[in-house]
Amino acid sequence: MIHAEDIKIALKEIAPELFTHFSYLHQHPELSLKEYNTTEYIKNILLSIGLEIQPISCDTGVIGILRGSSQGKCVALRADIDGLPITETGSCKTPSLSEGISHTCGHDCHITSLLGAAIILSKYKDQIPGTIKFIFQPGEEGAGGAILFAEKGCMENPKVDAIFGLHNAPTVNSGYLGLKTGGIMAAVHKFKITLTGKGGHGAIPESNIDSIVAASAIIQGLQTITSRNVPPTEASVVSICSIHAGEGLTFNVNPEMVEMAGTCRCYSKEMEHLIETRFREIVTTIAAAYQVQADIDYTILHSAVLNDEFLHNCATTSADLLGIPYVSPIPSTAGDDFSTFSEYAPSYFFWLGNYNESKDTIYPLHSPKFKIDTDTLSLGAGIYAMSAIQYLTGEF
Repeated sequence: MIHAEDIKIALKEIAPELFTHFSYLHQHPELSLKEYNTTEYIKNILLSIGLEIQPISCDTGVIGILRGSSQGKCVALRADIDGLPITETGSCKTPSLSEGISHTCGHDCHITSLLGAAIILSKYKDQIPGTIKFIFQPGEEGAGGAILFAEKGCMENPKVDAIFGLHNAPTVNSGYLGLKTGGIMAAVHKFKITLTGKGGHGAIPESNIDSIVAASAIIQGLQTITSRNVPPTEASVVSICSIHAGEGLTFNVNPEMVEMAGTCRCYSKEMEHLIETRFREIVTTIAAAYQVQADIDYTILHSAVLNDEFLHNCATTSADLLGIPYVSPIPSTAGDDFSTFSEYAPSYFFWLGNYNESKDTIYPLHSPKFKIDTDTLSLGAGIYAMSAIQYLTGEF
């Protein structure tokens, strides 16, 4: 049986190796679904420690399998592997070498933590009851990587009984974990509205059908979804993030068309349905009142990340055994496609604290100055590994 002390000792031993892996990954980020070099790097490490590689018909991403000494449940551990099209300007000592691309969401931290868990657990293969899958998922940054991986069978052969994921959290102090049940990251919906009226001279409005006036009314109307339709006990966001009308900057032309785009966020299936329903009603009825044609493209990218209560007990027990303090964080209205996996098995998403003023790791996700506190790499590896063992042994 693997004990927490065994994992603590192993974490100290591999700390320099984790920093080496992190530095390489941080210097060589790749965009969503183009993580070819990252995939090979991960695969080579997993093969070197004796793990199987599960075949999957995707160009990027890796699934490693560790089969224990006896039959049992299968638990999966997931990390995302893609970078962002952002030029890094922070104080990292090993900055990105890929022009215009960086790991400014910390996926390099997630990869390194999961590699660390794989390295540790591979040393105790003969003491593990059941199977552990290490899922290194491509394309989390809006590219549908989780859906792609799930559809290609990452949760099958063997079938996954539970899955844990991890994300660094600039809102939680470094050295702590953020652990909670229920919603921890929001559902992500995106939309585009196209309004078509009748263009003409701005000084002769009675001859036109003004799509700009209709757009302004719709923008105001959509704000009532959160203020008047969603219960005060629920959190939600409806944001218009871009609007375009006309050609260039004109003072005397009413354009025919207005395009708007934005996002909606919430934490439950019920609110997802309510928000989309009210969204469509408000847009279509206001458009009709202003005599413009409204075309709506409304897409649910993924649902909210909801943490399973049973797995929460496993997570808190694991943190206690490793001596990692934790807090119950305020949920984020940012999203993560980890929620896709909850449709296949109970799931749990850790937050790995990253806020440390003394190390300049104080910047939000996707900031060009974003930086990882590398002391958290071992904590991430430890909570991944301990949670897998706790789940498989059922000792919590």
